[in-house]
Amino acid sequence: QTGDEIMSCLTVAEGRVYIGSNDENVYCLNAGTGALIWKYKTNGGVWSTPTISDRRVYVGSSDGNLYCLAAPSGSLLWSYSVGAVYQSSPAIACGRVYIIGRYAYCLNAFTGAYIWSDKVQTDGNASPMVTDGRVYVGYSLPGWGEEVCLNASTGEKLWSFTPAAGGNTAVCSTAAVAYGKVYFGSCDNRVYCLDAKTGTMVWSFYAGSYEI
Repeated sequence: QTGDEIMSCLTVAEGRVYIGSNDENVYCLNAGTGALIWKYKTNGGVWSTPTISDRRVYVGSSDGNLYCLAAPSGSLLWSYSVGAVYQSSPAIACGRVYIIGRYAYCLNAFTGAYIWSDKVQTDGNASPMVTDGRVYVGYSLPGWGEEVCLNASTGEKLWSFTPAAGGNTAVCSTAAVAYGKVYFGSCDNRVYCLDAKTGTMVWSFYAGSYEI
C-alpha cells in the first residue's frame, strides 16, 4: 500500500510494475506477487506514468523535475528541472526523451543534457507524441490551449492549431497519430482530426459536456 491516491498509470516491463503515487514516491513492484522491489522519493506528487527504455525509468514529478532512474535498483541516474509535471508522461525516441513541464522539453535520454525547449508556456498535463521526426504537443493554460507540431530534432514549430469552437480551448489530451492524421480532444468538448503534415482541420466531433 502506498498510503495515498494513485493518479499515475501502470507500466509493466520485464516482470515488474512501475507506478507513481501522490505520496511523492515512484514504486517498482514484482508483477507476479506485488512485492516491493524498490521505491524512489521525489519532492512532489508523481502523477506522470513511468516510461521504461534501456533499463531506465523516466518519470515526471510535480516538484518540477524529470527523473531518470536505474530500472534494476531505483537509483537516480539524473534529473532535470522542467517546471511542474502533472500528468505528462515522457516519450523516448532516437536517444532523446521528451516531456511537457512548464514548456515542452527535449533532453538527451542517457545524460539528461538539454537539447531544446519550446517557449510556449503550458501546464504539463498532456504527454508528447513522437513519430516520423515530429513531436505533437497539447498545450493548456486556464481557458486557453492549442495543438502544436514541432520538429523532433530542433524544436522548430512546424504548425499550431487552436480549437475554434469557443469557450475553453485547453488541450490536456495526448494526441494519437495514424493514417497521416492527428487526433486529440479539447476542453471545448470536441474531438479534432487534423492533417498531420499541415495542421489543417479535417473534421471535429462534439462529444458532449459533463456537468456536476
